[in-house]
Amino acid sequence: MERSQRLYGKVNQTIRALTRLKDFCALISNLIVPTIIAVICDYQTEIVKFSPFAFYVPMAMCIVFAGFFFVISYNIKSSAEILVEMDEVTDTVKRLEKIVGVFTTVDFLYTAWRGIVDASVINSKLDEAKLLETISAMCALIVDQKDSIYHFKAGELWSFGVYKYEVDSDTLVCVCRDKCSTHPGGQMGRAWKPGQGHVGITFSNRSGKQTSDARVPEVARLLQAPVGTARAYDNETYVALQTEPVLTEEGCAPWGVIVATSNLPKRFDPANGIALNHLAGEVASLIVTRACGRNP
Repeated sequence: MERSQRLYGKVNQTIRALTRLKDFCALISNLIVPTIIAVICDYQTEIVKFSPFAFYVPMAMCIVFAGFFFVISYNIKSSAEILVEMDEVTDTVKRLEKIVGVFTTVDFLYTAWRGIVDASVINSKLDEAKLLETISAMCALIVDQKDSIYHFKAGELWSFGVYKYEVDSDTLVCVCRDKCSTHPGGQMGRAWKPGQGHVGITFSNRSGKQTSDARVPEVARLLQAPVGTARAYDNETYVALQTEPVLTEEGCAPWGVIVATSNLPKRFDPANGIALNHLAGEVASLIVTRACGRNP
């Protein structure tokens, strides 16, 4: 840390020296040299009468000096330009720090999820109720770490939910849900048919999907709720969404879908999106393990 501070101090000194050099060169080439040329031109007639060389040689020297100082300072940035670039670098570093923080948290969650899956397989028989309870516990872990992954703001309306596909009714039914205390939605999310809404589209396509702003007209028409199920708060509550299918068998319909929502646009991105993607993968692993009968 001390070495970094010393290096930072030296860089600042170098920057100040370079900006002073640029200002000095600008003073010479833009003010002093033009002033000298103007004075020489005022006395051009008298000087030429005395000696043409006395006029043209100083003029040439002034032009050369002006060009010289312009060239050596051409690539030196001004203080304002350096400050702008430093701000851009600082912003980039902050974004990278957030991404590293997300990856670190997801790595921790992955270890915890694997622990839950292994413990469930070894220590208990996973009937349907126990399976849903375990999935809910896995989902709760991502809720516990939501601020490290998504950096939710105060007053933001967020929610996480798990949907299970019911074959008999051909419907995706919410089996567990976590949301902020001010969220206007019910305890459980509404049901969706395959191909309906964000959840249904992800189920049908068997691939994860992120939406930055569901209020965009073209997107809104695609994701609109079926007649009779829409709510007055939908447009301002479910703005950004991410859904991930729980794929348990290649080529077959997903077991279900995991969804995250926010009322702020661009909340989900490729970096923080890996959390929900990994959760869906671990839930699938749990379900496959149960189906294979590896639990006692």
